[in-house]
Amino acid sequence: MNRKLDLAYQRNTFNSNHLDVQQIIDFIVLHTLLQNPTNCLFQLHLFHNMAQSAAEAPRAAAGNVTKRLQKELRTLMMSGSSGITAFPDGDNMFRWIGTIEGGKGTVYEGLQYKLSLTFPDQYPIEAMKVKFETPCYHPNVDSHGNICLDILKEKWSALYDVRTVLLSIQSLLGEPNIDSPLNVHAADLWKNQESYKKVQSSWLSACHFETVLETPGYGMVLPR
Repeated sequence: MNRKLDLAYQRNTFNSNHLDVQQIIDFIVLHTLLQNPTNCLFQLHLFHNMAQSAAEAPRAAAGNVTKRLQKELRTLMMSGSSGITAFPDGDNMFRWIGTIEGGKGTVYEGLQYKLSLTFPDQYPIEAMKVKFETPCYHPNVDSHGNICLDILKEKWSALYDVRTVLLSIQSLLGEPNIDSPLNVHAADLWKNQESYKKVQSSWLSACHFETVLETPGYGMVLPR
């Protein structure tokens, strides 16, 4: 024990100018223990349990999220839902790769899109984040793949799962919300489906061509 601290214990007093913060804390703990040993030991035991619980809480929360996601994966695989798939990205259970196919009778029929799904530590209390990895010309999708969909934002509920989100995005392809667009040009064209499809086809061709040019070895990139 530090000699200064030892003398302070014996005298039941101390000069804070000669002791550092940790020594002062030690003095207070010991002083309390001497005054009321039973209560002090109880407080220390309680503090230890609280600290241990706080340290274990993140691991427990991660385990609960993992179990929830494993259940959602089984539900999706057994659902037989047409035109949607999703699987964990390797060993990372908190990031999935999904696909959706355009609905029949829509301008997206025959097209398939790749999406990334990222799950926060607070899932399902907090919504998953979903982005288009495949370029998508759509009123509610921006150039970075971000999606404007209410159930991924203010209308999110812990009752939703991967399956319901993918089905909602698939439905959004054919039934966009043109009153809240991320792509204003696409929203303006939407009512004229013939013109929309022509622009969409040209846009997809340009995106494909740009992807090819950005492939290592070509040495050039189209202006964005």
